[in-house]
Amino acid sequence: MFNAKEPAIIVSSCDLYKDAWNPFFRLLEANWKDRPQKIYLITETEEYTDVSLNVKCIHSASPLWSNRIINALKQIDEEYIWFFLEDFFLEEVVNEEIINNAISIITSSNDIGVIKFIPNVSDRWYDKNQVVGDYFSIIPEEYSARSNLMVSLYKKDYFLKLLRKNETPWDFEKFGTYRSRRYSEKVIVQNNITKLAFPYNYQIKYGYGISAKRWLKNNKQLFEKYDIEVDFENLGWYQGNEKEKIVGLKRSKKEKILMPFKDPKMFWKIISFYFKNIIYNITHIRNYF
Repeated sequence: MFNAKEPAIIVSSCDLYKDAWNPFFRLLEANWKDRPQKIYLITETEEYTDVSLNVKCIHSASPLWSNRIINALKQIDEEYIWFFLEDFFLEEVVNEEIINNAISIITSSNDIGVIKFIPNVSDRWYDKNQVVGDYFSIIPEEYSARSNLMVSLYKKDYFLKLLRKNETPWDFEKFGTYRSRRYSEKVIVQNNITKLAFPYNYQIKYGYGISAKRWLKNNKQLFEKYDIEVDFENLGWYQGNEKEKIVGLKRSKKEKILMPFKDPKMFWKIISFYFKNIIYNITHIRNYF
């Protein structure tokens, strides 16, 4: 019998990252034994058939991420969904006790919109004095990361309220945080008192996944551990990007003062980046609402 309160798994992806689908589902199968039976893979046109899992593809021709998510959510009957990106690779067995606690909390509460599971979450990201259940804390309205796209358990209707058409994932993380402050639903996160229920590690330097359309280097070791074969040639390996080199580099106060004279080319690159960001925010003013 269909139970609308039993969460389904939604995996957000696109055709470009089809090489990640098999390793994602093999690691999901190996490390989450009591997983939901309904699994939806969102992409544009590519098909995927899994011999072990009940994976249904939901296609959308839109090149924009939020349009594909909205389209998919409107097609499924489940009231609650586990949200994953296709490169959130589970490294080891999940914690079923914490997962079941999260399901119990969100399905029995009228005022909780989403429960987040963020790797290496800092206690500066939530209010330690506002505890929910045994493992979770509230992210107050003024805090950032309220629309962080890490693994999450959503009320579908709340997710749809937050979404806007024609946004990228980065737009949603940025502007969705502001939009979330308009709604009464609480945003909560697994705090760092216990080990994360979903053991995945999305960090560009030390973690696993895909960044800038390239594989992060640690994926190979993880996949070999589980005897998963992947053709890494299609995407290639991540080598860093120009934005990180320009903006992310730490500089002393003296270096910053002397930069216009000693390194004018880099100085104007940084100025250009910040001006582009200001213009972007102005041209996307409607996304705040």
